[in-house]
Amino acid sequence: MLATFMQMQGKFDGKGHGAQNEKWFTIENQPGKVFLSVNTKGRPPRSLPIGPGDCFGVVTLLIEQMLKNSPFLSADTLLNIVQRTAQITPQPSSDVHR
Repeated sequence: MLATFMQMQGKFDGKGHGAQNEKWFTIENQPGKVFLSVNTKGRPPRSLPIGPGDCFGVVTLLIEQMLKNSPFLSADTLLNIVQRTAQITPQPSSDVHR
């Protein structure tokens, strides 16, 4: 997720949420924004564009939480791991039309 917000990868899919795995979300880079879509089976998707200013807040929150979960890492090491992981992660095809 952090790699997508930091433009290191184009898209992130979070699947298998909810009591019966009926919820999922997608974060995708688009020109001038990051686009978030939250979905529940049988309901219309809820979507919102996230501009650069709000992306900053999300990125800092994600980094802060990741460092709390792995306090032995420095911020530089964490970002290096995220970047390298993004390079080896296969990118899902973009089948969503906007």
